[in-house]
Amino acid sequence: MTFAHITLAATDVNLPRGTRAVWIYDVKGQEECYTGFTSTQELIAWMNTSDAQVDSLIMSGEWEVDDDGTTDDDFDAWELCAGDTWEGFKKEFQECKEDTIRHNEEWRQEIAFEAGMLNGINAYNDRMGY
Repeated sequence: MTFAHITLAATDVNLPRGTRAVWIYDVKGQEECYTGFTSTQELIAWMNTSDAQVDSLIMSGEWEVDDDGTTDDDFDAWELCAGDTWEGFKKEFQECKEDTIRHNEEWRQEIAFEAGMLNGINAYNDRMGY
């Protein structure tokens, strides 16, 4: 597998929203921005080559999150470390999504409780969608 299309970007300032970019924190402690990745699997394969010399990286843009090619553009600071695998990434991403859904539901309930305490049961029911 060749990675010649992966390029070092001078800066991420002019990259269009959703551009697949990664910020590399290499073994020397330097930070660099790379673009040109065609898939999440390619990124992981590239990261685990000895030529990449990557200790960890931060993903940004839209990336595949499962074998069906489903993408997600919520990557604001997703970290991968040397040695990570595609299977491990998919599992960790799914767990994170489930935690986020659970967390959001807990906050929705908390907001409804507070609305109910301040304005009565009808306010609680309105917030909960009853």
